[in-house]
Amino acid sequence: MTIQEHIKEARERLGSASDGEHEIGNLVIALSQLLEAVEQLAAREAPQIPEECRKMSCSYFAHYLVHYDPNLNGEKLDHIPFHHAEIECERAQQRVTDWFDAHDGAEPPAKMPEALEAAALKWERRVCA
Repeated sequence: MTIQEHIKEARERLGSASDGEHEIGNLVIALSQLLEAVEQLAAREAPQIPEECRKMSCSYFAHYLVHYDPNLNGEKLDHIPFHHAEIECERAQQRVTDWFDAHDGAEPPAKMPEALEAAALKWERRVCA
């Protein structure tokens, strides 16, 4: 059944219950139809969580929580924000690598911009890299 069909069925059962026809039974059926509709909506809107996260074997559980130190890493990140920070860390590290690749062998030797290095260090600290 579609979400709309579950809601329609629930409305019909609630109408029958209020008319005095099998009040308890119709209320129970109406509630189950509404719960089914809510579950379908939740499944549609819920983010798909990777298997390693569901099994608690991802880097958040295996690395971050083990090595986290508030004095070094700042405010503790929750699970999903940690993975977003991991992505930002990888991007910042890639920008540093790209810069070095672009300036390899430059004469005179180029100095990496401080902001580039600072951004990479910031994200590395956040994720205990």
